[in-house]
This record gives sequence, C-alpha cells and structure tokens, in this order.
Amino acid sequence: MPDCFIVAGPPRSGTSLVAGLLHRLGVCMGSESGFLPANENNPTGYYEDSNFVFLNDAIIEKAGGTVWNPPSRNQVNNIIANPNLSARLQYLLQQREREEPWGWKDPRNCITVHAYLEHCNPGIIVCNRDPVLIAESMMLFNEGLEHKEAFNLATEYYERIIGAIRSEDLPYLIMHHELTLMDPQAAVSELMKFARVESHPDLIQDAIEFVVPPCR
Repeated sequence: MPDCFIVAGPPRSGTSLVAGLLHRLGVCMGSESGFLPANENNPTGYYEDSNFVFLNDAIIEKAGGTVWNPPSRNQVNNIIANPNLSARLQYLLQQREREEPWGWKDPRNCITVHAYLEHCNPGIIVCNRDPVLIAESMMLFNEGLEHKEAFNLATEYYERIIGAIRSEDLPYLIMHHELTLMDPQAAVSELMKFARVESHPDLIQDAIEFVVPPCR
C-alpha cells in the first residue's frame, strides 16, 4: 500500500489539474503558502510544493541537466548518494509524512523519481495527454523549443516515469487529461479510489467543479 502519492507527467500534461483535484479531496499536497503561485501560464494554480520543486531542480542540475534537457537515469543515479541532497530529501520527506494522506506534484518527478524510492513507497499518478498537444503547449510556454524537440521531450518524460513504474513494480494510476475534462465525476472517483480517500460531498463537488478548461 502506498504511503504517499507522486503526481508526474511532462510539463503541460495536466499535472496541475490532478494535483488540484487531490488537494480539494483532502490529500495534502503541501502548504498552500508554499505552493508556487499561479501565473498567466497556469491561472488556476500549479499546486506544487516549492520544497520538492527546488530539490528536484537541485538533483537535475547536479546531474548535469535541466528540465528541458534532462540528465540520463545513470547521471541521476550517480548523484543520488550526494550527502547534502540525501539529507535534504530525507528531512523533507520526514516533515511531510506527518500529514496523511499526502503527496506532491512536479513534472520533474519523471526524471528524479528514483531518488525517492529508497525513502518512501509511493503510488504514482501519471498524467497522460496527447504528446502532440503537450508539444504545442510547451512551445507557448518556452518559445525556444521547436515542435519536434518538444514532442521528443514529452515522450522522454513518459518513457522515464513508465520505466520507473515497471522496473520497481510501483502501484500507479493513469489519468487521461481529455477524459478528465470530459467526465470530471468519473475522474474524481478514480482518484479517490486510488488514494483511498473518503471526502465530504461538498469537497467532492468542489473538486468536480474545479475541472473547467483550460486546466493544465
């Protein structure tokens, strides 16, 4: 049984939508004061615990990559044992595991997930969206990206997180972005079942009403 939940997927795949649903259903995704603020690229909010975002950025940077040019799994594995990063990671998990149920969201989780597996037993929620649509959205978000480059990047993010799920036999749920927008009630039910949460009807209705395009 998972002791926490990791929301993962390429940038612009609907991770913020899923994290926002979990937040409304009573899964602690972090302190609201610690969420990265909404902006013009995501006006409904990111629901990203900034502590995990900064830690993931540090892992990726020390491994020699960036969000837009991710390091290989071997490069990530080589720096996982870095004492400073390891201590920072363990401290963060210890602080958050006091809150049940709990989890965190960050597209970078696709690249860094192996860093966490020694210290927690997560359930993985993968946000699935057509890579062509992801690429088009990425290009609006980062004008320096070409369409083929953005498409390949989305594909790589998916390959990395699915590879981790398979190699580590992790429990997982696939959330299809378009289906979530079409049938919010069914999507909310899926999340509640996977996260094993029983929410008040008012919270469930709030979550359903949160699903209004454009959600990212």
